[in-house]
Amino acid sequence: MRSKASIKASITSKRLGRYRCWSPVATMAVLSCVLLWSCSTARPSSEEDPKRGSEAKSEAQAGDTTTRSEASKRAESGESPGMRRVEGPGGEFSVPVPQNWATTLDEGYRVVSVPNVDLAVYLTALGETDPEAAISKAWERVGIDQTFDVGNKASPPAEDPFERLTVITYELSSKQRFRQAVARRLGERTYVTLIDGPLVDVQKRNSQIQVIDSGLRVEGADVSTLEGVSPGAWDPSIEEELSKHIREKMNAFGIPGVAIGVVKDGQVVWKRGFGKRQEGGAESVTTETRMMIGSTTKTMTAMLMAQAVDSGRFEWKTPAADVLPQFKLNTSELTGRVQMRHLLCACTGIPRRDLEILMNYRDLSAEDVVEQLATFEPFTEFGTAFQYSNQMVAAGGYATAAAYTGTWGELLPAYESAMKKEVFGPIGMKSTTLRFDRAVSASNHATPHGMTLEGTYDPIDVSLERFTVPLAPAGAVWSTVGDMTRYLRTQLSGGVAPGGTRVVSEKNLEKTWEPQVKISDQASYGLGWIVSDLRGKRVIGHNGNTMGFTSNLAFIPSDDLGIVILANAWGANSFSESVRARLFELLYDADLKAVENATYAREQTTQEFKSLRERLTSVDEAAVKPFIGTWTNDSLGRLEVRWEDGDLTYDVGEFSAELLPLKPEDGEGDESSATMTFLTVKPQVGGILRFETTDDGVRISFGRGTTKYTFEPVDDG
Repeated sequence: MRSKASIKASITSKRLGRYRCWSPVATMAVLSCVLLWSCSTARPSSEEDPKRGSEAKSEAQAGDTTTRSEASKRAESGESPGMRRVEGPGGEFSVPVPQNWATTLDEGYRVVSVPNVDLAVYLTALGETDPEAAISKAWERVGIDQTFDVGNKASPPAEDPFERLTVITYELSSKQRFRQAVARRLGERTYVTLIDGPLVDVQKRNSQIQVIDSGLRVEGADVSTLEGVSPGAWDPSIEEELSKHIREKMNAFGIPGVAIGVVKDGQVVWKRGFGKRQEGGAESVTTETRMMIGSTTKTMTAMLMAQAVDSGRFEWKTPAADVLPQFKLNTSELTGRVQMRHLLCACTGIPRRDLEILMNYRDLSAEDVVEQLATFEPFTEFGTAFQYSNQMVAAGGYATAAAYTGTWGELLPAYESAMKKEVFGPIGMKSTTLRFDRAVSASNHATPHGMTLEGTYDPIDVSLERFTVPLAPAGAVWSTVGDMTRYLRTQLSGGVAPGGTRVVSEKNLEKTWEPQVKISDQASYGLGWIVSDLRGKRVIGHNGNTMGFTSNLAFIPSDDLGIVILANAWGANSFSESVRARLFELLYDADLKAVENATYAREQTTQEFKSLRERLTSVDEAAVKPFIGTWTNDSLGRLEVRWEDGDLTYDVGEFSAELLPLKPEDGEGDESSATMTFLTVKPQVGGILRFETTDDGVRISFGRGTTKYTFEPVDDG
């Protein structure tokens, strides 16, 4: 069953995604970020921090010990269920505490930690204006010896109201322990968040850590707001300024082609194409150029589900297994808890497992994707943390299709039929399709582009995008800006299409916008949507990424304003976020740092690729000889490594790529292995593979912590 394809793109996102993660809302739902600068946490063990325990003043356990009156106060303040705010020393600042986490107030600092897990976040304030000095004193204050080496130091643009932001990520220890420090300066004070714990635990509770760190609020700090501010009128000057920003950032990021649409007050006030359908080609991008929208497809699956609730096919709270009996998770107890709405909420604890799709998609059916879920172990307790899963959303779409006309064995065509009949057709999205062959056979479709080792974009084979087909409800739609603006207008009108047809009830449409689980302090995941706060404005949106396309759709319901951005480039989230922010800057006359954030993102990407190129070295033929041959992993199947004409390559079936050796970083491998590190390149820069030699023999791996997959040699004899 295990036919392979395109290992490279799957691990590209894991390797490079973390360098785009300084903007949490922009990236959390799109790329497989291993770590976010604002969301890595840990606490030392009792041996490392003997002060913790009887000397620490325990205040409360977040979660089940909360009283009814406290829950009411949280609801009134907009906090998520099971979450509350606690103050730092002297009431100088406050932070949210995630459900099932504990918190203590020690001398000079606040600790937020997971009971019985070696993971904590330390927060403190110091009278220092030098962020690095403040970080050093913070480690000393919490009693952790700062003997670890700095791996990466960054200064992203500071968020309001802070004046300066400094992030230091330390080298992983040989035991794969992760440490990070975030310093925010405001006036004469610097507020420091320290994160310390095993990489695996940090990865599992990534979003909860981000909630804590991003939720730090300083008592009395002046924060700007857009509450009560109405957007200005659309006029030629705004069009000119937005067009200027788009061209400048396309040039800076090297984006081949982009299509943009803006909806305001029920009308499409602007739509336009920029650049080319293929780098170096002659055909221009237009508003009718087809591109993939990736995970923005999830919002359409949510609309289909809402329509099914309208028509009485099931309720939001109907058990998923009642609608699709073949739906199963790893325990019967967990399966029984999942209702139809939970398939879209990213709140069940089921983690992201994209490699099982990316490396097997040619042999996978819709039914296989549903069945995969029974093999996945939850990362966190049900309902407590944001965990993004493409397979869960796919199961939601397929279960909804089964509630219409689908039967087991025909889930994909049933989903395609239901989407066309219930969503695309009534809205008038005539160029939107889930049929891959139909999309690429059309005369006006864009070519996907992947990134090279030089940090530039090159065309890639469009067939690589077929990985989306088996998980269609989570990311397989092809569309145009013309169609997407019709979709935006339907959302903003409460479910009524531009032609006047009611597609879905306003009640159930708005149900999909309701927050279900926190992503950060400023953003939550709804039902297939990201719900975020823009200085007091509620923004509903979603990003999407495939092998070579990026999408961004967002709207502000209260102001009847929305934007859609489609680009034929992999991982162009920083570009699309800057365009979205620039539109809001112009219409609300507010500084949202669109240019500053985009500039920083490009500088970080450029530096990362420069660092990769500087780490390149030569292949040691004798050293790699034991790794030449065929390898297998239970989840991902076979991988073949070859040495041909002086080049080291790997082959995963229909795809092969060159491997270039890299000088190892600190923390590569573990204490029990010697490691050689390789970067996959040609036709597209990819991820990191590691050749490991242990006392038990040799193995190949990629990923780290929870995302690590190990290949063992195949004995064909």
